[in-house]
Parts: sequence; C-alpha cells; structure tokens
Amino acid sequence: MPEEIEEDKFGKINESINKIGIAKIILLLLIAAAVFWYVNLPKNGSVSIVITELDSDKKVSGAIVSIEDSNGQILPSTGTDSYQSLTDDTGRVSFANVPANRALTISIDTSAATENYEPTSDLDIQLKSEENLDQIVRLEKRTKLSLSPELVSSQVTPTCVKQQSITVKNDGDDLEEVELIGSGGLQNAFTFTPVTVAPGSSENTTLTIDMTKANASASVNGKIRIKGTNKGITVRFTTIPAFQVVVSPSSLNCAAGKNVCPSIVTIQNNGKSSLTNLKVEPSESIVSAIDGGQIEKYYTADDVPPDAEAKFGVKLVSTTQAIGVITIKGDCFSKQVNVQTGQ
Repeated sequence: MPEEIEEDKFGKINESINKIGIAKIILLLLIAAAVFWYVNLPKNGSVSIVITELDSDKKVSGAIVSIEDSNGQILPSTGTDSYQSLTDDTGRVSFANVPANRALTISIDTSAATENYEPTSDLDIQLKSEENLDQIVRLEKRTKLSLSPELVSSQVTPTCVKQQSITVKNDGDDLEEVELIGSGGLQNAFTFTPVTVAPGSSENTTLTIDMTKANASASVNGKIRIKGTNKGITVRFTTIPAFQVVVSPSSLNCAAGKNVCPSIVTIQNNGKSSLTNLKVEPSESIVSAIDGGQIEKYYTADDVPPDAEAKFGVKLVSTTQAIGVITIKGDCFSKQVNVQTGQ
C-alpha cells in the first residue's frame, strides 16, 4: 500500500511538470534568483564632509573634495550625481549614491580654499549598504612660525612647577601673535603669555608647567604647540616621589668685627635622579651683605648627578647688618640657607 501511494505522488508531480513545462519552471527559478540577488545587492550610501580649522570652529570654504577609486580616478558622474565638489560657506560638501562595499578614497585639495592650509592626508573609506557617512576633517594652518627646543625631557615630582625657556621664531613676512595649546595631559597644565614676533626675528619666553594640573600618573607624554598647527615642543616627563637633596651648612652667620666671612656651601644629591638647571639666588635683603654682590660658583655644570655634590662660595661682609636667605633651586626642588650678618 505505501509503495502505491508514493508512486501516485510522483506521478502527480510529473503530470504537473508536463502541464507547466520545463522551460517555464526554469524561467521562474531564474526570476526568483534574480529577485533574491537584487534584494541582497549592496545599496548605495552617502558621504558628508565638514572641513574646519584645527583647534577652532572656523569652517573652511572653497576646498575641493573628490571621491576616487582604488586607481586614484574620480568616480564618473552618473546622471545628476557628481563625485567632486567645493565646500560651501559652512565647510560642508555632500555626495549621494556613493557605491557601497567598494574601497574608495576621499581626496581634499586646499589650494583653492579661502586661507592657506597644509596639505591633508587622503581618507580611505568603504561604505556598508545604505550607510550615511558623516566625517569631520580638521586642517592645519600653514605658518612660518617655529618653536625650540623640539623636545623637553625630564624627571619631575608630582607637585613640581617647572619653568622651561623656549624660543619662538618667525620666518615669515608678517607680524605674528603666538598662542599655544597643550595635548597629551598638558591641556590645563601650563601657562604662557602670548608673544608677538616681528618678521624675521625671534622672541624668548618661558613656559610654566604645573604637574598638579597635569592629567598624568607616572608620566607625561604630550605636546605644546602653536594653535592651529602641529608645530610645537614634545614634552616627556617621568614622575618621581621627590628629589633627595641635602644642603650644608643650613645657615651662615658672620658676626660683626670679622670684616669678611668666607663660606663654602655643599649641595649633596642623595637621590637616583640628576638635579638639573641648578641656580643659586640670594634674597634682596642680603645682596648688599655679600662681598662684591656675587656668589662664587665652584661647580662647573648646572646639573648634579646622583650621589654627587656641587659647591659654591659666598663672602659675607660683617659690617653690614642683614638677615635673609640664599635659595638653591633647580627643576622641581628648592632649598634655603639662612644668612645673618653684622649682628
């Protein structure tokens, strides 16, 4: 009985095929395959680019933006769709019907822009089906300003306030007012008074970097640069707990009647990091009590390596009454020697 049912089923199928026709069935299958292929075909997307100036919201108009294929050729126009256009007054340019699932490149030419900008790198894209890509591009201003030194590398303490001398040079033909910004943890950690630099000249100024305001734990690896550009100074700081410095003697006393009291002060570095940018400064109250008004340096370098020492000499005039201090300081450390004369 089951065999008869199965034969009857196949017989009905054969009968249906004969009625429809093999050619028609094949055609229906092809149509179904075509519909399936079309439904799953990647649909074109869109690209919208906004070009602004680095470090500001200023929009860049007049830049030429192109969408290119893997051979660097601009995609051919199709009907009303063009793949090269200028940014408008809002810095925007938009492209519709951009092919999906295809390696493409966005090329930006700033030669026709309203101001001078550095060339920017091409952007590689590959849209998904029906993807709408929004991209912001920030352009670097073209400038003939420069900063030196290019690198500042040092060890600092977590509470250090470091002074760094820098030079701003203007190789251009126009008067330039310089403004600096920070990155890499230095955004809010430094202060700088803007300077104006005449054409073909340089100006020296000082950065003050406050480690208590730096966004860093064990180190700082950032940059202080001219606003609107990537030209600047790379800053690499490694933090240490504290500098181990011993100054002896801790006080100097020149009693009246001795005329001149020569003394030697020793700066001993007991830590594992060098003391850098060593300076010795008397307070104003005792400058007149120092013979000749000068402190004699007996060290030959401004740095003191670990487990080393430096010395300086001072001659105090006993006939002048004065009370004050001599400050010994360097990058991120400060010590004082109390001074009393003519008492």
